Amino acid sequence: YYNDSHRRVRAAVRKFVETEIMPYAYEWDEAKRIPQELFIKAGKAGILPGVCGAPWPVKWVYPYNGELHTDIKPIAGVSVEEYDNFHEFVICDELGRCGSGGVLWGLCGGLTIGLPPVLKFGSEELQRRIAPGCLNGTKNICLAITEPYAGSDVANLKTEAK
Repeated sequence: YYNDSHRRVRAAVRKFVETEIMPYAYEWDEAKRIPQELFIKAGKAGILPGVCGAPWPVKWVYPYNGELHTDIKPIAGVSVEEYDNFHEFVICDELGRCGSGGVLWGLCGGLTIGLPPVLKFGSEELQRRIAPGCLNGTKNICLAITEPYAGSDVANLKTEAK
C-alpha cells in the first residue's frame, strides 16, 4: 500500500518538521505553549486536515454551498481521492521526529480525538461552526471526558449530554 504519494508526503512533512518545529520544540516544551502561528502554518500545509483520518475532509476545506471555508489541499500534491490512512500514518510518524511528545500532542492531540466525532456525528450547523477553523489552525479543539466511576473510560460513562 505504501507508494510514491506516501514518500512525497513523508518528505514534505519532514521538511516542515525540520524547519518549523524542531528548532523551537525545546523552547515550546519549556514554555508549555505552542504559538498559534504554528497551528496556522500546519493547517495551510495540509498537516492538520491530514491527521483527522481518511477520507480527506473535503466538505470543510473547499468551497461549500458558495462559502469558502478554507482552501487546503492534501500535502505534497496527493489527490483527495488517493488520500488514505497510510498518508495519515506517515504524517504522524514524521511529526514524531520533532523529539517532543508535548509539542506533538499539543499540535495534533486535541484535533485527532476531538474533531472526528464532530465530523462523523455532529449536526451540519455544528460542523460548519467548528471544522473549518480547526482544519486551518485558527481554532483549537479537544475531547474532554470524565466521570467519578469511569475516569476517561468512555465505554463506562453513565452521564448524558443535553
